[in-house]
Parts: sequence; structure tokens; C-alpha cells
Amino acid sequence: MMPGEDPEFVGQFIGCDKCERWYHYMCMAVVPGDSRLDGTFFLPALCCWSSVSPCYSILDAPSNCSLTDPLPPKESVDEGAAEQCSRPDCPVQDKFFELEGVFGRYTKLSSTHGRVQCWLVFWKGYKWKDATWEPTRQADWAVEEFERRAVEEGFDLDDDSCIILDEAKEGGVQNPEGAGRGSFPLHLYYNLFVSNAYPSRAEWSYDPFPPAQQGLKIRDWILAPLVPPRPSARTTVFLSATTMSNEKSICIIGAGAAGLAALRAILDTPQYKAGLWKPTVFEERHQVGGVWLPEPTPKNPGLPQTPLYNSLTTNLPHPIMCFQAGLSFPGFPLPPSTPIFPVAAHVQSYLESYTAHFKLAPFIRLSTLVTDVVREQHRWKVQLQTGETFDFDLVIVANGHHRIPRYPNVPGLESWLASKKATHSVWYRHGRYLGDKVLVVGGGPSGTDISAEMRNYCTTLVRSFTGAPHEDVGNLKIRGRLIKLGPDGQAFFEDGSVETDISAAILATGYQVSFPFLTSLFQPGLPPPCPPLPETLYNSTYHLFPLARHIFPIQSTFPPTSLVFMGLPVRVAPLPVMEAQAAAILHAFAHPEALDVARETRDILARYAELGASVDGNTATIARKWSVFDPPDQFIYQDQLYEFAGLDSRVPQWRKDMYYDKKLLRSFWVELERRGEADEWVQGPGRAVQMSGFLCYKNCSKPGRNGS
Repeated sequence: MMPGEDPEFVGQFIGCDKCERWYHYMCMAVVPGDSRLDGTFFLPALCCWSSVSPCYSILDAPSNCSLTDPLPPKESVDEGAAEQCSRPDCPVQDKFFELEGVFGRYTKLSSTHGRVQCWLVFWKGYKWKDATWEPTRQADWAVEEFERRAVEEGFDLDDDSCIILDEAKEGGVQNPEGAGRGSFPLHLYYNLFVSNAYPSRAEWSYDPFPPAQQGLKIRDWILAPLVPPRPSARTTVFLSATTMSNEKSICIIGAGAAGLAALRAILDTPQYKAGLWKPTVFEERHQVGGVWLPEPTPKNPGLPQTPLYNSLTTNLPHPIMCFQAGLSFPGFPLPPSTPIFPVAAHVQSYLESYTAHFKLAPFIRLSTLVTDVVREQHRWKVQLQTGETFDFDLVIVANGHHRIPRYPNVPGLESWLASKKATHSVWYRHGRYLGDKVLVVGGGPSGTDISAEMRNYCTTLVRSFTGAPHEDVGNLKIRGRLIKLGPDGQAFFEDGSVETDISAAILATGYQVSFPFLTSLFQPGLPPPCPPLPETLYNSTYHLFPLARHIFPIQSTFPPTSLVFMGLPVRVAPLPVMEAQAAAILHAFAHPEALDVARETRDILARYAELGASVDGNTATIARKWSVFDPPDQFIYQDQLYEFAGLDSRVPQWRKDMYYDKKLLRSFWVELERRGEADEWVQGPGRAVQMSGFLCYKNCSKPGRNGS
């Protein structure tokens, strides 16, 4: 039943005056005011139970039943006389079944219709013993996927011999009895594509029979088989509600790794292949890649579009950083000869290759800035800097979060920034002389890289970060949290120590979560303490709250599955997490009811309570920690997203092991580079994974056994 339909009306019965059987109004597409309520209703001959021998000539012309003969008004229906609807696939009293895929094909020879192709259908939620052979003209996406796999398994599609894919054979499916010969019973269903009696039912596989006044031609009917009963149903509809959902336009904001992962996932869906989902990506910059697209000479004081510096290498080994296999499509690894910790140029090239390989470019508008997104009349109005405005049904926000600098709250910093004695690392591109004594603030990967590089350009490098030990190593001084900057180059630290004569400071202190095109949807600042959850969204600049699964906004203004966010978790292997997020998002787009808001609310509150207990309820600290994932949390998160999406994929143990040992692996890689042996380690397929296994399990300087 769809919203707005009267359950009492559609559940009433109308009788065929030929066969004297009863059918629900809905099953015959009888609408309020329908002329057939006051006249005679005849079911088409092939479906009419009065036809002892089905008359297949209905394919050419009507025979013994008519939709148009005007006769005197009917008497009111005696509901007691109609105990059960006679429509075989009655949607009122039978459940619908969802198509998982097509796994076989055979050609049936009918004495009446000649050659007819049937497809082995596997039904979602059922076992292989429930699979059925069915002819159809509406599952193009499933048939295309079957034919692709059949070719991969060595079948000749031009041969009429029965084809059953290996997966179905392993499930116990055998050649259908009589395949390729004999005949089978048929009845007619109304073609989905010509029905307009119930346009809200576009997600059904087969719509009700049409009212006479539509003037439909006999060619608008299609053949479908009578199939054996499944649990709790006599016959089933063929296509899934997911596949045949209403057409949706999808806006993706950003063509970095997250936006590309979302776009590729969309193009792999049956909805896209059926022409129902129409994605468009808007990217501000001139090329895909997001943060990995370099900007060698940022215009100061303008804000750089990326914080990428020349010496940056990944802080994760690329076998666990790249897009992974395990969803409905294969993975996309970096070339085998890629250094284990590649420089940024390798990653940018990888994303460009990913875009080209999966033919994503036609869906991406480059050099296009989104300036505003607002909710109007159940759709999202997207405003571009060009002045153009577009309406979308769904929006995926994938704009990244390495753009707006975060500055520490340190007395004296403002004057240092004003005099350019201090700068944020978003402007840093390479090491150069900034004076004899340089301060680098920040304990993350950027702070580590910049400190290592700047040590070569100054007499003394002071590095400060929270929790750091007080120690001196050569020209490197390590200090704790910075608490104050003096007017004459003094730097004061939490442990009471002071460094003087600081020439310059580089602040590698992170970035704010920012959505400049969504300001109307957020309250700035920290959300109020929970419970309960706030009814609006809050952007603390550390986190967006509250989001179910760090993706779906839980608030009272719009459906949580209509505008979603990607790429917010930090301290994770980002690309695999983005893939899992994309899978969950598309499942929610297709099945909005799958997102249980009550359950998600409980999960958010439970996480809030857990974090709050660890920091004495400090709301600012909760905000800072909210999106931070520590191992093994990110892997649990990915598996939960796969499970939500209905996928069997799980994070394999070798990826977890490689992530846990990434620091050890990196130090070993640096040593190999120092010795000039790095290149020989990555020659040939699979060497990266072998090296990981060697390191994790042998911890020596010679090749060892492969990691699992």
C-alpha cells in the first residue's frame, strides 16, 4: 500500500462477468470513479478462468473477453462471496519478493510461441532450492550481469544450450527438466512501462491490469510464467522494489576519493543500469583527486585548495590504503611496482586512473563550485557559483575536511600570525630557511614530516605536541603542549619549560570540519549535553552531530537518508572506509526504511555516554574524540556498514595486521630506501603484501614468509 491510497477502496472486489471470479480493485487498477464500476468487466481471455484452453491469439487480437463492452450497471459486490483474489500475483494478500540476481539461462521451445528464453532467478533472502526459471523483459541489469559472468566462465552466449553459473551449481541447481524442448503454461501480466493507473507504484515489478479507457494495445502486454509457490505466496512478482524504484537524481559534492567511490558504486547499481538513478558530481577544482591534487604555489593570503606539501608520502602502506575488493565489484590496487609508502603524485595518478578505468568522467563537472544547498518542496536545491540552480532528490556530501586551518587557542598567537612569524601548515610546501630556531606545533603526520624536513634548514628545531616527553635529540628539542607565545620570540610549554629566540613557527594543528554550502542546516558550536539528542544538527568544527553511523543526519527537518555525509572518520584507512560508507548509503537510498532511527539514536547515545564517561562529561573533548577511530574500531565500523548494506564482505585479517604494524613497516621501508634496496622489494605482483607479511611475522631484514 502506498501513501495516500485508501486501503478500504483498493481492497474491495470486482468480478469478471465471464469467469465469475473476484479480483481486488487494486489488482485490476480500478481507481475511484472508474467506469468499470458501473459496467461489465471482462478479464482478458488468456487470464480469464473461463478459458479452459488458453487462447494465445490474444497476442494478435482480443478473443472471447472484452474490456470495452458497455452493459448495465453492476450490483454492489457481496464481499462474502469473494474470499480470495484470483489474481495469481495479488499484491494485497501476498508478499513481494526481491530479485538478488540471474544465474542461469535456457531456451524453451513452445509449440505455440516457438523459442522463449528463461532465466534462473535467485531470490533475496531465500536459498538456492527456491530459485526459479522465469522469462522476462524487464531485468536488463540482472541479465547483463549474468551474461558478463557467463562469458568470464567460458560460456558461448550464442549457443542455445543451458547455462548455469558455477555459483548456482555449487548451490545445487541442476538443468531444468525438459530444458530446450516441450512447452509450459503462460499467463499475461500488464507491462510496467505502460501503466499509469497507479504511477506511485513504479517500484513494483508488474503493475495491475489497465483500465479500459487508457486505450492500450495488445502489444503492451507481456508474457510471464506461472511459477511454483514460494513460502507464503502462490506466485511472485519478478523485479525487486530496489531495482524498480522511482527515478532519482543524485548530487555528489566533491570528486576526491570519497566522491569517486560514491559515483563508482552508483554506476554499479541495478537502479543506475535501469536508468532510474542519475548521478552528477560537482568538483570545485580543475581535476579529480581532492586533497591529492597538488597546488604548488598557493596564492597568499588566499586559502590553498589543498595542504599537500612536496615531500608528503602516505602514512599507510598502499595495499591497505587503496580501494579494496569485496563489494559487488573488484578492487583497484596500485601498480605492483608502487613504493609501499608512495608519494602524493602516485596517489593522484591512481585516482585519475580509477576515474578513467571506470569511466566516471562523463558524470563529473569540474571547475564547478557549489555555493548553497537548501531543502525546498521535498527536494534539494543546489546553487552553483555560475548562477545555475538544480534540483536533486538525494545529496552526498563528500567535500573533504583538510581545507580550513584549525588554530590552537594560545595567548600571543594572534600577533605572531599578524606579523607572519607564525603560519599554518596548510601553506607549507617545502623546507626552506626561516631562521636559526624554528618551532613546529602538532603531533600528527604532517607535524612529523615537516619537523623532519625543517631540521635540515635550521640550527634548532623545537617540536611541541600534547603528551610529548621533554627530550633533546641532536638539533631536535621535543616539548609538551604549547600554552603561550611571547612578543620577543618566547614559547612557553605545559611542563614549565621555555624556549627563547624562536624565529618562526609552523602550526600543523589540523583542520576544521566545514560545509560552507550548508550553513542553513547547522547550528554552530557544541551541541547540548545528551540525552536527549538535539532536534537540529550542530557543527562543532570537530564533528557533525548527530549522525547515524557517521553518515546519516538525525534531525527533524528532512529525511536522514536524503542528504548524507562521507569521509568524516579520522585515523582510518580512508579509501576502504569510504567504499563501505558508499555501500551503506546506496542501500539506504534504495531502502530508506532500513535505517532504524530509534535504534540509531540509541547507538549514538550509547557512544556519547561511553566517551563522556572517559572524559568526565566534557562536551568539548567528546566533540574532539567523536570522529576519531582507534584500531580495531575502524574495522568493526566497516564490517557493520557492510552488514547494513546486506553484503557479505568483511575486512580480512591481513589488512588489520598491516594497519597495526604500519609504523614498524614504515621505519623498515625508510631503512630500505636509505640502503637503496627499496625498488627491488616492490618488483612483481604481490610483493607489497609479501613484504607486509614478512615484517609482521618475521621482523628481520631478509625476505620471509608471506603474510596472510
